[in-house]
Amino acid sequence: MNTKPGVAPPHIVVAGAGSIGCFTGGLWAAAGLNVTLLARPRIINDINSNGLSLSDYGDLNQRLAADLLTMRTSPECLSKADLIIVTVKTGATVEMARLIDEHAAPSTPIISLQNGLEASAILRRALPKYD
Repeated sequence: MNTKPGVAPPHIVVAGAGSIGCFTGGLWAAAGLNVTLLARPRIINDINSNGLSLSDYGDLNQRLAADLLTMRTSPECLSKADLIIVTVKTGATVEMARLIDEHAAPSTPIISLQNGLEASAILRRALPKYD
């Protein structure tokens, strides 16, 4: 990512580090961006034990060591986000919205990379002050 000299890249928090969140967050971390994965303890333990594998249907086949990733189980990491990427399953959207509302600044941009046509609408309804 090209940033201006002396300007740090934005801190991205991936809220819901499952398949989509680990893949996108892993790609951004591999590119040198400042990424925190907000994940369940099981996911963090797996990554700490095995690293994170990134692959696609093409030529991508990369493994990131756990020490290249910032991972948290506490939603308090949302308070330091410059950008929040929501990747939880649609059924968990209301709960994640509640955590974002409790911890993130209302000026923080939020992007949904979720499956489900209604996920972004649920986020908008649950987080009106972020719109």
